[in-house]
Amino acid sequence: MLFPFPFPDVLWSHATFDESTPRADRHRIMAFYRECVRRHLYVHGPEKRFLSKNPAFSPKTDSLREFFPDARVICNVRNPYSSVPSLMSFLSFSWNRFDNDPKGDVFREMIVKLAGHWYRMPMERLPKWPENQYAFAKYDGLTSSPRKLIGSLYEKLEIPLSEPFSMILATEEEKAKGYVSKHSHTLEQYGLSADQVCEEFKDVFEYYAFETDLDEVQQVY
Repeated sequence: MLFPFPFPDVLWSHATFDESTPRADRHRIMAFYRECVRRHLYVHGPEKRFLSKNPAFSPKTDSLREFFPDARVICNVRNPYSSVPSLMSFLSFSWNRFDNDPKGDVFREMIVKLAGHWYRMPMERLPKWPENQYAFAKYDGLTSSPRKLIGSLYEKLEIPLSEPFSMILATEEEKAKGYVSKHSHTLEQYGLSADQVCEEFKDVFEYYAFETDLDEVQQVY
């Protein structure tokens, strides 16, 4: 809703869900979502594992634990040098469609603030979960060695890895070796520099041991 209605002071609580949304609203929203998941499993089979890939879960870490206490969470993270311009590129389409300026200060500052919060919530909250219910996965490991990374995730989360799925992962790993992204985004496109991003996300770079040399990161991604 930030795109047709660019008023962060009014809507920011949705982007910082656990910290800013009133408890009654959080419970109403999460109870509705839990019922949606139950209906989905009722239709497709209660013996199945429901998987949801949703970056907007990052600020809902505490709420997910409260409403899905047996859930397992994988936090997939990418170097800020790559994730910030990628996020800006993805969201600028919607921002621009409503006649806002995706190159302006308001958009840039809002996205940097959003990215920072979504990085830090899982960093701070997930380590409080049981060891077998959370894991962090670095994006470069997923793209370069998906079989190795996913195997380690299954082991940590204590999920059996079937032989057919292991064979699928082996095939995907071969494909990954020749993958070249068709998208190219730079910090400069959105008025940012490597020094700015490195300073803004200093704790993120340190926590995940991300490469801080922009030239090296561009070679990886």
